[in-house]
Amino acid sequence: MKALTLNGYDGLASLKFAEVATPEPGPNDVLVKVKAASVNPVDTKIARGYGGPSQRPLPHVLGRDGAGTVAKVGSAVTGFKPGDEVYGVGDPGRWARSPNMR
Repeated sequence: MKALTLNGYDGLASLKFAEVATPEPGPNDVLVKVKAASVNPVDTKIARGYGGPSQRPLPHVLGRDGAGTVAKVGSAVTGFKPGDEVYGVGDPGRWARSPNMR
C-alpha cells in the first residue's frame, strides 16, 4: 500500500510517499481502504522532531484522520462489516491507503 512516511526530522522535506506492507487487522481492528486522509498540524510538528525522534523508528507512517471503506474486520469486531463507509481517527501512524483503525 502507499503511505506518507517520515524519513527524517527536517520538516516537510522529510515526508515521502512509499510502498509499505498492508497490515492484517488484529481481533479488534478494521482494515480501511482510505479515500481521504489528512496531514494535520501535529504531523508537521512530528516531522520537525516534536515528541523526541527516538520515539518513532524511521521510516514512520504519519497520520490519524481519514475516511474510506471497510475492507476487512478482525474476529472480535461486531459493529462494522466490509463495504461500510467510515471516517474517524485511527491509531497514530496507521493511516495509509489501507490502514487498520480501532
